[in-house]
Amino acid sequence: MFDAGWDLPYGVYTDQLHRFGSLELDTERFPLCQGSPAKRLIKLNRLVKSAGWRGTGIWVAAQAAGEGLNNKIVSDDKLQQYWIKRLK
Repeated sequence: MFDAGWDLPYGVYTDQLHRFGSLELDTERFPLCQGSPAKRLIKLNRLVKSAGWRGTGIWVAAQAAGEGLNNKIVSDDKLQQYWIKRLK
């Protein structure tokens, strides 16, 4: 299980909460996982399985990346589109 901040560079946490929710694996943190966001997640899952685990679990922030920065609020319609895109 990859917990809070798995998709962010090292050193990003409570002072930059608006960066959570991208679901795009950071390539500096996981240099073996290159390519499109989807391909990076596929590679991460393969690496986890090759280590003997059943698969990858990820913690997902309940916000869109950028939400909260300068008090930015994302509308429900845009949030729905955001999460549909991320799930694909």
